[in-house]
Amino acid sequence: MKTLVLSDIHIGDPRVKRGKGIIKLLENPAYDRIILNGDIIDLWFCDIGEIKNHPVVKKIDEISKIKEVIWLSGNHDWNTKKINLWADVRKADSFRITENKQRILILHGNQVYCGKNRSFFNKVMSKLNIWFWKIFNYDLQKRLQKCCCYKRKIKTVRQKIIKKYGKDIDNILIGHTHLIGWEELGRTHLTDAGSVVFTRTYSTIENGHVYLRKL
Repeated sequence: MKTLVLSDIHIGDPRVKRGKGIIKLLENPAYDRIILNGDIIDLWFCDIGEIKNHPVVKKIDEISKIKEVIWLSGNHDWNTKKINLWADVRKADSFRITENKQRILILHGNQVYCGKNRSFFNKVMSKLNIWFWKIFNYDLQKRLQKCCCYKRKIKTVRQKIIKKYGKDIDNILIGHTHLIGWEELGRTHLTDAGSVVFTRTYSTIENGHVYLRKL
C-alpha cells in the first residue's frame, strides 16, 4: 500500500493560493490512502463557511468517496472531531502504520509545541504577520524560521516528540514547524515533512519506508 501524507495546507490563510499542485497529488492513482496531517484548514483566519467552495476542499471530498482519507488534528484545525466538512473523512489525533516490520507514527507535531490554546503573543504575531503579507507581501513567519534560535527550538521540539512517542516506534512523521528536518534518538527516526504549501514538500510511505518529496 502507498500512502500520501500532506501537512499544513492552511486553507483560509490569505497567503495560500488555489492549490493546483495539491489537487494533482490528491488525484494521483498511485496512492491508496491519504493522510491529512494537521492544519489542513486554518480556523485562526477563517470559518468553515468561507472555505467550503475552495478547490482543495472540494477535491478532498471527492477523493474521500473512493479512497481512505484520514484527517489528523493540528493546532489551526484542532477541533476536527466537531468540524462537519467532509462526511467520508476519518478523523483522529494520530495514526499508526505497520508495514514491512516498520512501526510508523504520524502526528501533526503540536502535541509538545504550540498546541490549540494560543497565547496573547501568538495571537498578536499571527495578526501582524497577515497584515505585513497583505500590505507589503512580506512573510514575517518565513523570516523568523530562518533564525538560528528558531531552528534550535525546533530541534528540541523534535527530540521531545521522540522521547514522548517513540518508545515502540521506528519512524515518526510530523509537520507543524514548516521546516524540513530529521532527528534521531536511540532507534527512533523522526522526519519533519515541512508544509506542502510553504516548503512545497510532502511525504509518502511505501513498503515501510518514509520518503520526503518535493511538490
